[in-house]
Parts: sequence; C-alpha cells; structure tokens
Amino acid sequence: MKRDNVDRHAVPEDRLERFMGVVYSLVEPFGIEDIPEVFHYVELLGQAIERQIVESKFAGTPQHRMSADRRKFISIFKNRYLHLVDQEYSRAITGVDGRLINQLVKVMTDNGFDVDEYLAWLFEQFLSENPKFCPPTIKFSCSNFVVEKFLYENKEKIKQRREDEIRKKASLDLIARGRVLIRIYASDENIKKKIVDVLTGFRDGSIMIEKLREEIEFLEKGVRESQQAQ
Repeated sequence: MKRDNVDRHAVPEDRLERFMGVVYSLVEPFGIEDIPEVFHYVELLGQAIERQIVESKFAGTPQHRMSADRRKFISIFKNRYLHLVDQEYSRAITGVDGRLINQLVKVMTDNGFDVDEYLAWLFEQFLSENPKFCPPTIKFSCSNFVVEKFLYENKEKIKQRREDEIRKKASLDLIARGRVLIRIYASDENIKKKIVDVLTGFRDGSIMIEKLREEIEFLEKGVRESQQAQ
C-alpha cells in the first residue's frame, strides 16, 4: 500500500500521527518502497501506532466494548481509506452501516481477531489484489463476500488461535487448582514446595502442561483419598 503525497494533508494534531507522517514522507525520497524487507517494518510501525492512537481514544469499560470497537473500525477505516485514495471518506455512516460493523466485530471476536487485523488485510491484501473493488465502502467492507474470504484465507490461523485459547484456559484452570492445593497442604512444607516448584516450572517453560496436569491430578487424588479415609 503506497502512501503518496502525505505532505499534502493537514498536519495532524496527535504527536504519534505527526511522527508517522514524517516517517511516511521519507519513504519515497529514500526509495524505501523499493526495499521490501525494510518497507515491511515501516508498515508494521504504522499499524502499531494506528492501534495505539485508536485504543487511547476509545478505551472503555467491557460494557461499552461493542460501541468502542465500532468507533475503532470507523476510525481505522477512514484513515486507511484516506491513505488509499487520497480523499476523505465522504459517505454518511448510516444505522445499517453500524449494524453491519457490529456483526463484523462479533465474527472477528468469535474467531480470535481484532478489527485492525481485518482492516489491515482488507486494504493491504484484498484491495491490492482486487483493485476493481476500489474505492471500498463500509457496507462492502462488512459484506459476507469479503468477510468469508478473510475467514477462508486465515482458516489455519483461526484453528491455531482456538487451540491456543483452549490451552490457555486449561493452563489457568490447572494453576488455580494448584493454588488451592497450596492452601490445602499449607502445613506440609515438602508438598507445598513441590507444588510451588511445579507451578514455577510451568510458568518459566521448563515444565509442559501435560506434566503440570499429571502432578495436580496426583495431588488432588491424594486429597480425595485422605478425605474418604476420614
């Protein structure tokens, strides 16, 4: 994605936007776009700053997450649209657009993605490969056609993220059970130390989750047997 004539736009008030504007203004004079390995990191820097700006503007409580994500989508979309076509997005954001964005946010959340990841793919990959769809509208960007294309192209990543989420939940559950065991064996320093060592080893990566589960279940079995004997 090229960012031509950045200096023609009004100077942004946000210091991070000003910084990134300076970076983009140096891309063409120094031929950075012709060095993919370097330009890739310029793009990553831009995305990181973009996320920081949006998050600082729309941080809110969990109850307002959907509304915040909708505003976040609109903000990022307009910013990327400006850089893509060198014009502001002039269409009014309708109630239908808002509902479509809400649906998109839910689909992305359910599949482990954030709206900025989706919009990065849309503008940097999909529209680059399919220029006939330029300039995009919000309604088109939220259409089933585009969303399903994104999900299909990222199906392996979705699978991996779901597996990671399952492992994360299993890990948190085992850690919580380990802390319960520490309280149960508070008077037995040897067993207590063993549990602490296992949890510490899991945290620093020297013990895998299978070993942690084995140790926790063994100790829990001992607790049950002790209770039954009483």
